[in-house]
Amino acid sequence: MPSPTEQQSLARVGWADLAKGASIVLVVLHHATTKQYDLLVPSHLSAIADSWTAVSRALKPVRMPLFFLVSGFFASRAIHQPWPMVARRIAASGYLYVVWLLLTAAFTLWERELPMNRVQDLEELGLDLLFASTGLWFLYALVVYFVLTKATATLPAAPVLSAATALAVAAVLSPIEEVNRVSVLLHLVFFMVGARLPGVVRATASSTRPGILTALVLGFVGTTALLATLGLPSGARVLVLSVLGLPAGVLLSVRAARTARIAPALSWVGRRTLPVYVLHIPVLGVLHHLGLSPAMGPEALDLPLAVLYPLLVTALVTAGSLLAHAALVRVGLGALFRLPRIPRPATGLAGRSADSPRDGRVILDA
Repeated sequence: MPSPTEQQSLARVGWADLAKGASIVLVVLHHATTKQYDLLVPSHLSAIADSWTAVSRALKPVRMPLFFLVSGFFASRAIHQPWPMVARRIAASGYLYVVWLLLTAAFTLWERELPMNRVQDLEELGLDLLFASTGLWFLYALVVYFVLTKATATLPAAPVLSAATALAVAAVLSPIEEVNRVSVLLHLVFFMVGARLPGVVRATASSTRPGILTALVLGFVGTTALLATLGLPSGARVLVLSVLGLPAGVLLSVRAARTARIAPALSWVGRRTLPVYVLHIPVLGVLHHLGLSPAMGPEALDLPLAVLYPLLVTALVTAGSLLAHAALVRVGLGALFRLPRIPRPATGLAGRSADSPRDGRVILDA
């Protein structure tokens, strides 16, 4: 039976897994809404599509910032480990980025209808290896963020986080037109906050002040409406609103982990975010070309289905991604999701091999 302290620790991990699960589901919802739904909605229901797009954009200051905050939070111990102990984890994440960049580039040669960033030629492929621009930027960013955070782990947190914040501000005000490349520069600060200030994250999750969550949510909604009138760049809105959106997201995750019936499912997904992240666009594309969503094309989208469609497709694509992952692993393609292990002779230390089963973990699973 866990002690009260252990139970509290487990609860905190539970909320963090739920936050990751909710974030990745919101990523799927965003792509289902902006990359496929808009292609299907007839003109007389365009207001429904516009509403879903507005909802997705409003969630942007929470969706990926919360994911990176929790990823940094889980990596907070690893950044203080010696480089040899984390080298394989870094290599595993880099390996997966290269593998899925190649696979996604091949997929987009076939799938040409959905609006997405595509690798058009070998030159773009080389550029993406150096500075990600496709939808896989998250995997690229995790490698860079972890290395930078670990390299600066011995420096005081305040100047490091100030530099990361300055980089985020410079990115959102820069003339860079590639949205995902701006995102790579913007989101470093959220990962670093989670990794360098895990105590602050825990304190936020443990807050019991009455009304604080309500105040954060109302402040987030009100500030969102205000910023929409100012015409600020999208990245600037993310940076400003994250000040309210991140603590609100943490507290909502804590509350949901304790009370929501869907909490176990979201936490379960939160421990399996990698396959959902890399497979959801291919699954969405396949479903689109099979005509399964909806079954008979735009004319089948009546008002009730138009309202519910993004939610239904999000559930279908998330489940389909997890099923596809299980199938690929079962047929021997687990190397698509994990750096293959190279057998090494035993080190003699407690009889363990230098290549333990946990060596293939990626930073995403930290």
